[in-house]
Amino acid sequence: MKHNIHTIRGEIPWRNSMTPHFVLPPHQIYLDNMDFTHNFRVVDFKIFPTGPAYLTNKLHSSNSHMVMLATKKSGAFPIRNQPDQVQGCTVRDNRQIGWCAWDNVSTTTIEQTVLDPTHLVVSDLWINGWQIHHSNGEFFTFNQPVAYIITLELVTTSIDDALMALLRERAQDTLAS
Repeated sequence: MKHNIHTIRGEIPWRNSMTPHFVLPPHQIYLDNMDFTHNFRVVDFKIFPTGPAYLTNKLHSSNSHMVMLATKKSGAFPIRNQPDQVQGCTVRDNRQIGWCAWDNVSTTTIEQTVLDPTHLVVSDLWINGWQIHHSNGEFFTFNQPVAYIITLELVTTSIDDALMALLRERAQDTLAS
């Protein structure tokens, strides 16, 4: 960590087969230091394919691709079983703090990501991604590696700020438990 900036990189969970309505569980990024006064803010979040071997027609299909960054595991899934629960990538879900979507119709491979500017990461991060079929809307896990780089800033907060962030997440989680 240099000047309170920390970078984490990895790959979003993926597999070769494309089973409809199957998405691998989210990947956990361990950040919890058990100190409510030292927390993180995500200052940058990038998504990109990993290497020329993976730049195939399947990755660059007309399917829509979604990636979500969440502060709780329960906030990083594409769909919920109950009709009254929050579903997919949505700003209505306080557990979700970052989003990226692309459909390869434009000339760029990966579109710009969006981050909630008011978020505070008190415990861990969760990342997940999936594809949505362009004609029938079925979703399935990525069939090739898609990488991420997350840049974090260590921030000093009050215990009250940390508890409010946890309550904000938990209040949402009770809706979608």
